[in-house]
Amino acid sequence: MVSVALYHPLIAAYLCAHPGSVLFVASDEAAAIRELAQTYGPKGVRVVWQQHARRSNGTAPVHLCDHAPRAGVMANAQQEQGRRTTQRGSCELSGSLAHDVLIDTMALASCDFLIKATSFVSEVAIYLNPSLMNNSFDLGLRGHPPLPWPHCTS
Repeated sequence: MVSVALYHPLIAAYLCAHPGSVLFVASDEAAAIRELAQTYGPKGVRVVWQQHARRSNGTAPVHLCDHAPRAGVMANAQQEQGRRTTQRGSCELSGSLAHDVLIDTMALASCDFLIKATSFVSEVAIYLNPSLMNNSFDLGLRGHPPLPWPHCTS
């Protein structure tokens, strides 16, 4: 897992070089989305993400969370509040996980540039939009070619 802090210098440089850009965030970590929205929203950047997608509030990825059934009787008051706590952490529940991933993948494929961690979702987005092969930065790769705008300052 890549720390959100590693994204900040690249996001800031991209936004400096491309004023008026929209920041789309695709993450299964609720804390990452919250941090990016709180950091860039007050600076006038439009930060967009799927509002009702499943998110992990713990240390486990969302696909490893112990999800409650989507329909039927809720087992306890904690589930009725839309959350289920597991040994791995807490996961927000809403919509189908496959649907959430597909929407994030298609939205990422519509982006002009990706700043990403190594993930299947972002890789599929690049397959869907081959121009992203030269317009992305993977924080998980070593020796990535330098970006043309790394030292842009506003």
